[in-house]
Amino acid sequence: MRPLRRYLVLVSLAGCALPDVMHGQRRLSGTVAALVGSATVGRVASISSEQLSGPLFGLRGTLRFWRVELIGQYAQGNLGAEGGSVSEDLVEGGLTLAVRPVPQLSLGIGPHARSYVTDVSTERWTFWEARARLETDLVGTSVRSSLEGWFALSGGVSTALPFGNGRGIEGGVRVRVASTPAWVRLAYRVDRGTLSNDLRVDTVEQLFIQVGIGR
Repeated sequence: MRPLRRYLVLVSLAGCALPDVMHGQRRLSGTVAALVGSATVGRVASISSEQLSGPLFGLRGTLRFWRVELIGQYAQGNLGAEGGSVSEDLVEGGLTLAVRPVPQLSLGIGPHARSYVTDVSTERWTFWEARARLETDLVGTSVRSSLEGWFALSGGVSTALPFGNGRGIEGGVRVRVASTPAWVRLAYRVDRGTLSNDLRVDTVEQLFIQVGIGR
């Protein structure tokens, strides 16, 4: 019985130590978040202008392995003009592959697509964007701010007019729920896409809250 007791003691000690060892070696982590907010689309063309707004819903997920991140986001909403004369759906999604040379800085590249959908037509904008994101802790590790900027390396539009350029910026503050992997983030972003020679300029503004889980 004495060898069996020793064996059980060794197994118990190994079982207690294993989570700490695995935690030290684990490098794959991720987050997932639901998004709710509002979006406003302003269009300015050579002979006309309009503004549409409405609610926005979406999801965002991140996978990180060591210093490499894969970030995906999808959002959609139904937008309308004041008075209800015009209505369309805004649908957009993006995928970014990023690296973190230092913990506070993320540099990435990836595709971003946006569609304006009506009962009779669908207009698609596509961008290949370079991105930079800077994060800093404000109160310990519980409150963190972030600032992200991007610009289009190339793009296209499903219209007869050629693509011009695209760029945008997003800022936000994230608050982590104490002693849990849950967090809440409030953010504002503005994204601008233009046709060649500024024949048309689309400005998309979003104010949203993300509720997520993960580290």
